[in-house]
Amino acid sequence: RKDIIFLTISTDRSKARATWAKDIEKYGMSVMPNLIADVENGSSFETDYCVIGLPRYIIIDRKGRIANAFAAGPDSEIIKQQIQQALTAK
Repeated sequence: RKDIIFLTISTDRSKARATWAKDIEKYGMSVMPNLIADVENGSSFETDYCVIGLPRYIIIDRKGRIANAFAAGPDSEIIKQQIQQALTAK
């Protein structure tokens, strides 16, 4: 679907980024946007989104609002329902 975007955001510190990049390739995720929240150089992503543990799945709706701050993981059937809810919300 063109109205859904999946992306990864790494909060790995600089010494762990090479491992993250290898895993992106290993698991075939290089076809999607993969971003780095560089918390060592001022990114407030972890604070802004209250990220205290990983992995963390967040659904953001069409208007940029957080639809689900603690979404189910991609291997769960529940995630399909959560995405559908976000797509139909007004």
